[in-house]
Amino acid sequence: MIFSYLVTFFCIWWIVFYMILPFAAEVKIKPKIGHADSAPTKPHLGIKFIVTSLISVIITALVMHIINQGIFVRFIEKYLSFLSNI
Repeated sequence: MIFSYLVTFFCIWWIVFYMILPFAAEVKIKPKIGHADSAPTKPHLGIKFIVTSLISVIITALVMHIINQGIFVRFIEKYLSFLSNI
């Protein structure tokens, strides 16, 4: 059970991290020669790591609650029974 929580958290964490990564990225107008034009001057990775972790904990708790309560299974069963009536 704990393994499924960890795997779910890990997957959600990376998705949320890549979504948060571009926020507050300051780019130099004239970068030094040899540096990437899109490289941020202050990436704020520490704050993004903390925010990502907090958001991921909340989403993981919601997802695991939905899975453990069988809400997702009941939704799929209703949807499949609706499709069989068509």
